[in-house]
Amino acid sequence: EDKTDLGFKIRMPAKWESIPPAPDDGNLVIKYDPKSTKYVLLGPDTKLDLHAWIVKFDRRKAPGPKEKEKDKADRKFVSKDKTLADWLKHNVGTGFKSEGEKTLEVAKVPAVESIFLNPGKEKDHGEDVRIYTMLYKLQPEVDVAVVFIAPGEDKKWSKYVNDFRTMAKSFKTVEVDYVKPVLAEGASMRDKKRAE
Repeated sequence: EDKTDLGFKIRMPAKWESIPPAPDDGNLVIKYDPKSTKYVLLGPDTKLDLHAWIVKFDRRKAPGPKEKEKDKADRKFVSKDKTLADWLKHNVGTGFKSEGEKTLEVAKVPAVESIFLNPGKEKDHGEDVRIYTMLYKLQPEVDVAVVFIAPGEDKKWSKYVNDFRTMAKSFKTVEVDYVKPVLAEGASMRDKKRAE
């Protein structure tokens, strides 16, 4: 749940540990990894690390000089990748090809569901890998996406995709809380002006 900047909540895999983004990661909101079995074997020498990501693509303009103080906490980082396709290429890998996309609405928010396939034979890792994504058009200039990676062989993928779809459809918008700073008793006029 993000109530401070983006205003959304979504269910993620139960009992997976949440990993916050690095300070210089402009797209990652949060990442989830399994607590125990962190990977699955794809072949005799290759493993696939299991992850779930929530990423943002914030194209809002940086605040001007007058707005900087007011919006300082709202825009700590600048997005590095402008689109989900760019983010996938830089953070998950190349070789994934789209298997199609579907436009829909989730909790009255326009969304695009996509599945990408990386055939095992091309990458010589023994098995297909698939990525499931749902991109939510939260605001005209802000998109949020949930991304899951799993083994892509048809029998194995069918065990994952329904859970991914259920979690992706749990997305809801929430009211953003703007927290006003609490001033100590007897604060000066200057402190009150700064707080405003």
